[in-house]
Amino acid sequence: MRIEYFCGSTFGAGRGECLRALIAAIYRTAKIKPHFTTDDVFENLSAEYDAADFRKTTGSSKLIAVALNKVRNKGDIYLSALQLWVMGDELCHGRRKRQWVSKVCAV
Repeated sequence: MRIEYFCGSTFGAGRGECLRALIAAIYRTAKIKPHFTTDDVFENLSAEYDAADFRKTTGSSKLIAVALNKVRNKGDIYLSALQLWVMGDELCHGRRKRQWVSKVCAV
């Protein structure tokens, strides 16, 4: 059994709790935006987490990819063929980002 705990400067949480927070943020994002990136997901994290700290702390685990794939496998989002260039983003170093498409957008 894999036990993983994330200790950021503003929070401490287990892998399961972090995964649930990301999945909830994905659904919050998907309900209000028909097209989104991981940047949008991190912006919609629960108020109990500092988005930048959460992102840095969980980044090496690729937990966001796990969460996106879980939601995708349920059929609520899918990966667009479109790739966006993110300029000036220090976390992504100006690399391309994939765009996700929501099937649950209420707008």
